[in-house]
Amino acid sequence: YTGWYTLSLHDALPICFTEAWKLHPAYPEAATAMIPLAMAGAAGNLGTPRLWFDRAVSAQLDYLPAYAAYRKALQPHWGGSADALYAFGLECVRTRRFDTDVPLELVQALRDIEIVTGARTYWRKTDAYLAMKALCEGYAKSRPGDAAWYRTLCAAVAWYGGNYPEARRLLNALGNKAQAGVFARYFDARYERVRPEIYALSSPAAKKIALARDLEARNQAEALKAYEAALTGLTDTQAKLYVQQRLRELRAQARLAAGEWVNITPDATFIGW
Repeated sequence: YTGWYTLSLHDALPICFTEAWKLHPAYPEAATAMIPLAMAGAAGNLGTPRLWFDRAVSAQLDYLPAYAAYRKALQPHWGGSADALYAFGLECVRTRRFDTDVPLELVQALRDIEIVTGARTYWRKTDAYLAMKALCEGYAKSRPGDAAWYRTLCAAVAWYGGNYPEARRLLNALGNKAQAGVFARYFDARYERVRPEIYALSSPAAKKIALARDLEARNQAEALKAYEAALTGLTDTQAKLYVQQRLRELRAQARLAAGEWVNITPDATFIGW
C-alpha cells in the first residue's frame, strides 16, 4: 500500500503544482516547487528546470528559493556543470537589479562550484572578479549606507581569489571603514588574521613568504628558515605581523611534535584566539 501511495503522489505532484501555477502565475511558489521535480525527471513533458525557474522569477524576480532550487539543478550530480553554475551567477549580476539580492547569487554560485570541485579555481577567474567588482560597486551606489560593506566584500573576494595586491589596494582605500564581518559571513575567516596575510603577500617580500607557505605542508623546518629569511629587512607592519604569527605557530607545532611544553599565553594582539 505504501509503495502504491508513494508512486501515485510522485505522479500527482507535478500535475498539482502545474495546475496551481496556471491558476496563479503571479505567485512564484508553485513554479519554484516544480524546479526540483523537473530536475529529478518527475515533471515528464511539463517542462525543464529552466522553464520553471523563468516562470518563478517572472512572478517575483527576487524570490530567492527559486534561485537556490535552480542552482541545485545546475550541479553536476543532476546533469549540470561548474560552467553552468558559473554562467548562471554571471547572468544574475547582469540583471543589475541592485535593489534586490539577485546579483549576489554569483557569490552563492561560486560557493557551490567550490564545494563541487574542491578548489577555488572559479574564484580566481579574472572575469569572475570583474563581475564581483561591478556587483559591489552597484550595491555601494544603490545602498550608500552599506557602501563600506560591499567594498569590503570586493576586497574579500580579491583575497580569496589570490589577488593580494588588489585586496590591499581596496583595504587601503577603505581605511578604518573596512567591515570585518564580511570575511566571517562569506568566507568563515577572521579579518584580524586575513589582513596581515593580504599585506604580507602583496609586500616586497611576497615571493619569499609565498615560498615559505608552500614549504609548510612539505617541510616545516625549511618553512621556518624561509619565514626567518623573509622577516629579515621586512618593514611593513602588517606583513611582519603575518610572518611572526607563522613563525610562532610553526615553532609551537614543532615543540608539540617533540613532546615539549608550549606556552599558549596569547600575545597583545590576541590573534589566533
